[in-house]
Order: sequence, then structure tokens, then C-alpha cells
Amino acid sequence: FFFFFVLIFGSVPFMDTAALTEGSFNYEVTDGEATITAYRGVGSSVTVPSHLGDYPVTGIGNGAFQNKTALRTVILPESVKAIGEDAFYSCYNLSTITFGEGL
Repeated sequence: FFFFFVLIFGSVPFMDTAALTEGSFNYEVTDGEATITAYRGVGSSVTVPSHLGDYPVTGIGNGAFQNKTALRTVILPESVKAIGEDAFYSCYNLSTITFGEGL
């Protein structure tokens, strides 16, 4: 049985991904870069940090800020290269997103 298990699962590549939390952000790290997966804050303004842990924030994941109806402004650092689908879905009061602020 052990041989069968190793034969089947031993050849499956596992991604280098870790799910982490810092401050109001949930994020995952892949290949040394952080992607925000969820924002848990409640304020009307959020500044996304350029680093979480020791990793540059390069992405905002799918639905990361979803349903944050109090959110009005978001400032993203220069390091962000990608914003996922529905990242700001149902953020009805969001009026300003500032891109590329070097924080």
C-alpha cells in the first residue's frame, strides 16, 4: 500500500504556497511573492502595504475586498502587478483607487 501511495502521489508536484495572516490581510505566498486573498478590515480607507511578512505584495486575489461596503478609498503600492476577478465586487461606496504609490 505504501508503495502504491508513493507511486501515485510522489510524482505530483506540490506548489510552494503558504496561507498567512498579517494585520487585516489574509495572503498567500507563491514563489516569494504575496497575493492578498482577503481583507478583514472595517474602515472606509485602506492602504495596501508593499510587503506582507518579508514578501512583496504583487497581487490582489479574486474577491479579496468583496462586500466591503464601507470602503471608499484604496491605495495600492507600486509592487502590485495583478488584480483578480471581482476583487472589489459589491464595494458600492468605493470611489477612488490610487495605483502605484511607493509605500
